[in-house]
Amino acid sequence: MSFAIRFNSVTSFVEQVGRRLQWKYAELDNMVCIYNGPSYGAIQFKPPINAPHPQYPLMFVTDSSIDYKDAGIAEVRVTYAGIIQTNGTGSYVTPPVTSESPVQGSRDFVYYLMVQTFAAQYQKDALGNPITGYSLPALYNYGTQTVTVRYIGTQCSIRYQAYPRPTGLKYSSLGIGRVNWTILSQFRGPMQIAGSNVEQGVAQAAVNQMIISSGGTNHIPPLYAANLGVSREQRGLWYNCVEVYGPTF
Repeated sequence: MSFAIRFNSVTSFVEQVGRRLQWKYAELDNMVCIYNGPSYGAIQFKPPINAPHPQYPLMFVTDSSIDYKDAGIAEVRVTYAGIIQTNGTGSYVTPPVTSESPVQGSRDFVYYLMVQTFAAQYQKDALGNPITGYSLPALYNYGTQTVTVRYIGTQCSIRYQAYPRPTGLKYSSLGIGRVNWTILSQFRGPMQIAGSNVEQGVAQAAVNQMIISSGGTNHIPPLYAANLGVSREQRGLWYNCVEVYGPTF
């Protein structure tokens, strides 16, 4: 009888001895706390999802359970995930985990050009030497040509966790430094003629106008390393983030 009276006198929840803490590299820490208290108050005591731990502000509740025992006692088991040791900071980014993988690609560019089709005809003297000036000017075709550039290389993905929702890139220097590439080929397709057999000045003016209309460039840009995007998955109050870096034009 005295045994039942002793347990029924429990009026508040107390944490059991044996709190379990777990650390993993570049992953969120885990902590399991078990509390004993009166069964009638278990539902009210159970902390809600995402509630912070009173001692570790960046540890948040991920799940909990209630196990009702004899003598009106309930056991509340609470699991937290986050970062245990933060030195009082209000935000945190875990160390990076990098993954490098092969990448290949190609891209087509439009090149504007003029090609001579007829050489200038010069007047000649009795000995066959050219006389200053010409009787017929050189003639040109102008138009466009597709250039296909193929490349292979290495891209880099960087995974980490962050709280709160991060803005901007956290590991751009690391990611860009892991990217490399090699140009495999540059293939020039047939010329698409826009005008034919015109004098040089006319052809050059037409090419210049096409270049201006297309944005003012007439060259194949070099490859460079850049961020290709960021994905963020929210898990509770923490975010699983992946930054991807690779070669691009």
